[in-house]
Amino acid sequence: MTFQNEVHLKNLEDSLSSAIKTKNELIFEIQEKDQRIIELQHDLNKLNHDLTEKDYHCRELEERLNSKKKPVGKNEFKLHKEYLKNELEKGDMNVKLANLNHDISCLLSAFHQAKKTGNFDLKNLNLKEISVEKIFEDEPKRVHFADTGANSTEYFKAELRHKEDLIDSLQQELKNLKNQYEGLINGVS
Repeated sequence: MTFQNEVHLKNLEDSLSSAIKTKNELIFEIQEKDQRIIELQHDLNKLNHDLTEKDYHCRELEERLNSKKKPVGKNEFKLHKEYLKNELEKGDMNVKLANLNHDISCLLSAFHQAKKTGNFDLKNLNLKEISVEKIFEDEPKRVHFADTGANSTEYFKAELRHKEDLIDSLQQELKNLKNQYEGLINGVS
């Protein structure tokens, strides 16, 4: 083996080692993002549970109002109208929460499948609330984790940015739902 071949082989080994290290770092970051998504799903489930409890409380309040059996005046009519409006909004929020929970489950399943198989396939995702384009701002495509070229590294970096955006979006959605929830409670009290 000539000196040039040895140098070329050494350069190839260094490049491969660097690419593998970068890939492993990106996979570790993806795993951290997956954990954050699981935590957000837990928060959404807790909020859904709280909404269910408040729904029960709202029904108790409605029963107490109905038991008074006063003639319906202008103020009572407004209260009843507001209550119905809040019930509709709460129903919409519950549907949206269920859809978000479904989307998170689908994304987690896709990430776990990608870890097992090395293929990241977004075409078969069945998301209800969030579009794939909104999450990744790109057309769904199939990527193989074994790719060590610059495109693969760029894809992983882009994927991390998109996951961070997804987490920010879910956190904002959670904050909005909490605000709506508090508004609902304040409106009923």
